[in-house]
Amino acid sequence: MNLRSLLRISSVLLVAGTMACEKDDPVSIAPENRFIVTPLFTGIDLGGTEQITATVGANPVPVTWESSDPAVATVDANGLVTSKAVGFTAVTATQVADPSQKVSSNINVLPVIPSVLLQNNVPLVVSSNGAFLSLALYRISVPAGKTKLTVTTTGPVNIDLDLLVRRAAAPTTNNSTFAVTADCYSGGANTNESCVINNPAKGTYYIALWLFDAYSGVTLLAKYE
Repeated sequence: MNLRSLLRISSVLLVAGTMACEKDDPVSIAPENRFIVTPLFTGIDLGGTEQITATVGANPVPVTWESSDPAVATVDANGLVTSKAVGFTAVTATQVADPSQKVSSNINVLPVIPSVLLQNNVPLVVSSNGAFLSLALYRISVPAGKTKLTVTTTGPVNIDLDLLVRRAAAPTTNNSTFAVTADCYSGGANTNESCVINNPAKGTYYIALWLFDAYSGVTLLAKYE
């Protein structure tokens, strides 16, 4: 089977709150004077958190925080966002010194697909007596700023399983054509498979083991660095 790579780009942006300073066109403001929040757009897994910061140029600025929909996500006095339900909300920072100055971060709370959560660089021994060509699903949450995500399986060489990795969605397979939808696909004839994703974007990566033979004693390892 050949390596398949599908770049999944999904961008659903919530336009809510005030996206820039009310008094000025941000394009005309010198970078060192711009009031910004970071990140401006982000996705958070349901039950997860995200730290939002507010700065003028590179310098932190005192602000108050408010979520446009606390049922979807709340925000504390320090800008820590906690997701509550799947959906969209805007988290707005208002300058304490000048309340007319507002800027918003748009938050997309994503559903978590039922799967086994893996910890970074912690091996998990797995087994399956599932149906031929069935998928066993795992996931790992990768923080921002990482340079590499490596996912491997190792085990008996006389057993055949394939490895698929996909960000923000479960990999899919076609059991008639053997086509796959994944960011990385490793399809050798044994259990020793490997996927490497360089400069992975922040988010949840779903890992599927595609069963060609029932297996046991297989070690699954996901590591970001």
